[in-house]
Amino acid sequence: LKVSSAGVVDSGFGSSGFVTVDLGNQGNNSCRRAQVVPQADGTFWVSSSNDYNSGIDRSSHLVHLDATGNILAHKQVLLGTAVRTDDIVIDSRGRFLRAAIADNDLVVTRQTPDGDLDTSFGGTGVVRLDVSASNEAGSGIALMPDDSVLAGYLFDGYQKAGIIRLNSVGAVIPLTDSSDEYVHDFGVRVGQDHAWLDLMTSSPDSVWLGSPTAADTTYHAVKLDLVGGDLTVDEDATEQVVNLTGITAGGGESQSMRVHASNSLISRYDLDGDGLDKSGFGQHSFAGGATATDNRHSESDLALVFNGTTDEL
Repeated sequence: LKVSSAGVVDSGFGSSGFVTVDLGNQGNNSCRRAQVVPQADGTFWVSSSNDYNSGIDRSSHLVHLDATGNILAHKQVLLGTAVRTDDIVIDSRGRFLRAAIADNDLVVTRQTPDGDLDTSFGGTGVVRLDVSASNEAGSGIALMPDDSVLAGYLFDGYQKAGIIRLNSVGAVIPLTDSSDEYVHDFGVRVGQDHAWLDLMTSSPDSVWLGSPTAADTTYHAVKLDLVGGDLTVDEDATEQVVNLTGITAGGGESQSMRVHASNSLISRYDLDGDGLDKSGFGQHSFAGGATATDNRHSESDLALVFNGTTDEL
């Protein structure tokens, strides 16, 4: 569905404002956590995945649409069986990184800006991590400034979150002196219907980990610092609990949140020829009249010039 900034359905988009994409016959399943990723050229990608049901092959999907709703591409990656909903970010090169739980593994994939698997990441574009836990569920992913990623998942009755860090080629970077994995114990069942885990970059060396509870209507979040390669709880930011109103307990109504810490990074625009947000939050912009020009170092197309009145991002 496409609507204008005034909230009016765009009848020129697809069929009366709607586009339907057939993700294939995957049996008795559902698709969750669909996300829209706008591009600088006015097109956009839609990310989704076949939700969990044991014994049936599940896939992640990227569908590329133009501004009028024409399907330009449909990229599908087979993840395995019993997939739990996945999360997606975009790195500084416009590549899609996703995290999911499949076959009791934490699966991280990277796809090129065209949606093809990036074989420079783990050799195939798909990295499978045997997390050796129980009751794995909802996954999250966050991008760090060096293009490494933090991928997380819920386990152990959905009370704990495990986080693993991968470098730009898909190799594991240890997060503590004794383990590749960092574990945070929320002390309460979270995930809201097992699905939701948020990892959100807050600064070049910190990240927020959060999830809505399944037993009540609160959202739990904790700030983690990445110092010297180790991930630790920020001593000045203990776990925060926020009351959520208008949500039925345990019903799965809660949606993935991109919550930003006060006075911290919310977006990053490199002004390098496109309006893509390189922070990983997906707050992409479009040049409304502004044009590319030389920067202060006389490097071509690495700055934008505005007319001071009507030009904007």
